[in-house]
Amino acid sequence: MKFLPTVLTIVALTGPSPAPPAEDKYLETIRVSENVYVFKPKIDWVHGNGVAIIGSDGVFFIDTYIQFNYAEEAIRRLKRITNLPVTYVLNTHSHDDHTTGNGVFRRIFPASRLIVQDAAVEGLEHRVKAKVEGEAKFIAANIAQTDSEVAAGKTTGGTPITGSMKAYWDLSLREAREYQQQYRPERYVSPDITFSDTLAMRWGRLTLQMIHMTENGHSRSDVIVWIPEQRLLVAGDLVVAPTPYYSLPGITKAVRALIALDPAIIIPGHGPVEHDLTYVRLLDRAFSSYQRAADSAIAANVPVRQAMDSISFPDIDRAFTGDDEMKKFTYRSFFTRNVFARAYRDAAPPKVSSGAASPNGARELPLDVPDRLELQNVKADVVEYRGRRALHVLPRPGVHSAAWRGLTEAMAVVPGSDFQNGVIEAELSGAPMAGAREGSRGFVGVAFRVAPNASRFETFYLRPTNGRADDQLRRNHAVQYQAFPEYQWDRLRQDSPGVYESYADLEPGVWTTLRIVVAGSKAQVFVNGGTQPVLIVNDLKLGETSGKIALWIGQDTEAYFSKLSVTTSS
Repeated sequence: MKFLPTVLTIVALTGPSPAPPAEDKYLETIRVSENVYVFKPKIDWVHGNGVAIIGSDGVFFIDTYIQFNYAEEAIRRLKRITNLPVTYVLNTHSHDDHTTGNGVFRRIFPASRLIVQDAAVEGLEHRVKAKVEGEAKFIAANIAQTDSEVAAGKTTGGTPITGSMKAYWDLSLREAREYQQQYRPERYVSPDITFSDTLAMRWGRLTLQMIHMTENGHSRSDVIVWIPEQRLLVAGDLVVAPTPYYSLPGITKAVRALIALDPAIIIPGHGPVEHDLTYVRLLDRAFSSYQRAADSAIAANVPVRQAMDSISFPDIDRAFTGDDEMKKFTYRSFFTRNVFARAYRDAAPPKVSSGAASPNGARELPLDVPDRLELQNVKADVVEYRGRRALHVLPRPGVHSAAWRGLTEAMAVVPGSDFQNGVIEAELSGAPMAGAREGSRGFVGVAFRVAPNASRFETFYLRPTNGRADDQLRRNHAVQYQAFPEYQWDRLRQDSPGVYESYADLEPGVWTTLRIVVAGSKAQVFVNGGTQPVLIVNDLKLGETSGKIALWIGQDTEAYFSKLSVTTSS
């Protein structure tokens, strides 16, 4: 399960208790069977479970947490149970809340080997590697955003922080500050062993069956571990508690496949160990009920926002949330709204052209159905802005916008926009959003050749507040090229000052025409109908690749897009 680090979990905060020793502060040790232990976070949501299976001459460890200090504590706890070394580490999928601590295990157990499913490799090599190497920035961004939300008394999306949410936000801020104090860099570890369908091994008296769940229930690389001798299932994020998480429509089939195994013990990716199928069957009811409701709403032409706000199953909902504000917040944010957004997006993928091609062969890509866009860390709606009907793009509530720089993506990918060479033209406007932090420039632009899951892409973007700044150096940084993840703006500026950025006359909040001409490994950028390029790049860093087009924003940006057209060429 991967989502916003500032939204962690539902915690039991019934009253003050003595602070435990530092080394025992974040996890609890749960003995599941004679040789299986779970090191369960006291904050469940973003902090997934770690599982140790002790064999005759080593330990098989599953998932390594989202923070280095959690991985270190798990290892300390493990050493109190056994003197045997960890010889294998398995990641149940590539999301960073299960993989960031891989380097900690390799540092402490240098002979250990990392096992993943084939489809997890790309996510590890790009997203997780970037997170591990930029963890200090992530920590600082987490603290900055959580601190500002606590001070404001509401989330970035405007939800009041009260009751159990207030207790949680205070705790998460305290933990983030502690992590910053404890932080030291770790190196990224690449997988040693990969497999496609299944991988099995004898582990002491147990059989460990690693099975790739092809239903694509949570990610493309979901792996479960089935121990038949104990009817014990390590489910990864196909099972998440105390409220569900929804990302892919295959989740119902995947959960039913787990039920068919008839496990006696279920260790979820997040949350408490289950000793019967009650919770998993509740997940099945919730996923199937809401998926059917979304399909019916689509067939009846019910607008997606109306469907989100009006459709509910009170008996199912209350079984997960009770009267707890935090559970209601996460249930709505990461389950019900995700079901409808995904269903509407997948229902009828738009064609590339919304009408006849213009005389120059350009085809306009429709932007007036935001639910059909692939949103990466942004939210979008259609509004009227400066006399035009426009797609309004903002950071998704709770996103660590300061961490976008050099660490992750924030964009709306346009389906059916396959592009390699040609001309992209966009009418856009960007400005720092209300409450933006110092250094925000209204970053707005267009990404192209976007790989699946936005793991790699190139982008040209604008810094509108730099266009008429009093500082000439800032003016020279008005237009920027970068390639995610290896060649981001700060590296390019350091390695080749002035080569990948330039001046253009820009104003924040004003409609601006951005025209990008791409030919192989070269590109030129034109602004506001100019006949001469404001920026020329003769060595696009990703080479002659292809991919989709996306509407890109940066830290604390409020953006509008009124037109996007493309002319492809060989």
